[in-house]
Amino acid sequence: MQICGIVSEYNPFHNGHLYQIEKTRENGATHIVSVMSGNFVQRGDVACFSKFARAKAAVCNGVDLVIEIPTPMAMAPARNFALGAVSILKNIGANMISFGSECGDVDKLRQTAKSILLAENSSDFKDYLKQGKSHIVARQEVVAKNFSQEYSDILSTPNNLLGIEYLMAMNELNFDMNVFSITRQGVLHDSKDTYDNIASASQIRQMVIENGIDSIKKFVPESAFEIYKEEVLNMRAPCVIDKLNDILLYKLLITKNEDIEKLFDITEGLENRIIKAVKECDSFDEIVDYVSTKRYTKSRIRRILLNIILDINEEISKSQIPYCRVLALNEKGREILKNSKDSCEMFVSPKFSNIYKQNFKLAFLEEKATNIYNLTSPKRQNMLSEFNAQVFIKK
Repeated sequence: MQICGIVSEYNPFHNGHLYQIEKTRENGATHIVSVMSGNFVQRGDVACFSKFARAKAAVCNGVDLVIEIPTPMAMAPARNFALGAVSILKNIGANMISFGSECGDVDKLRQTAKSILLAENSSDFKDYLKQGKSHIVARQEVVAKNFSQEYSDILSTPNNLLGIEYLMAMNELNFDMNVFSITRQGVLHDSKDTYDNIASASQIRQMVIENGIDSIKKFVPESAFEIYKEEVLNMRAPCVIDKLNDILLYKLLITKNEDIEKLFDITEGLENRIIKAVKECDSFDEIVDYVSTKRYTKSRIRRILLNIILDINEEISKSQIPYCRVLALNEKGREILKNSKDSCEMFVSPKFSNIYKQNFKLAFLEEKATNIYNLTSPKRQNMLSEFNAQVFIKK
């Protein structure tokens, strides 16, 4: 079995994702498992469609098994996000990984990953951080200065960055997989442009919110469109983070500075800037704009603010993932699970009630996260959706 892992958000699943799956099959994958962010995503936002709808769309379009990345790890910085995702792939028995990148050259990505490890341990890197430069910018400048401008340029685009993080996670976990990188086609990540029937996920989300579900029909597979349309008609989507504005302001008003200090990614008095923002700002976006600087990116601030809402601290963000929750699968997905039965060190189940009994602390947080997420849909959803949701099985 050639089991290929794809780390995803599928927010939402679109024609570009379908292209990746087709190319991955052509490259020899017999089975495809996707480890997918749940209802909250790494850029610090709510998913436009629920994890259940997105997992169903993925399995209807070529993925064999979808496993959820728990919320604390799905919203972690790229290094920890990649480490959590790759650890699931290791446990589930993947022997290949596929990802899109602007570079497309795996050897260059590997060499760039090696240069990062050296750069982050250099005195130049520490000096750049002291000057107020962001982690990403400081790293790029050190790589350009001490290694290669080409490698520095590779670090300037988001999919290259994530691909490199997967390679570094594999190294840290002592886990060797075949690597297949597909050069991104048509439009760049977060681009507002469209190309033929390809649009970025961010552009598709914006189109759904501003122009309605029919506006995206050209850019997503037909079966996925029908799933999304049903979600919209039943007022379960699109979900928007603005609905959490009052909850965020309330949490900031009642949360002590020392409690914010315990959150993941809080450094150098950032908690004071966040607390001050509540006196000046009225919305999530206003607070992000107020707190963010050249050093503290908007994505980082958005993740921190969601961690405040969800009570996610540094300890749980850095903890090992204890379970694999199955969201959707087909017959080949069953084969993947059967193949990993003897080697998987994580508890595997499609039933949230079983996971709840097995690991109460993380599962309780996941339940709370989903209930808060349900407040962001056009119509408030059932607060027992985690327990009531059935795994999607494609016949």
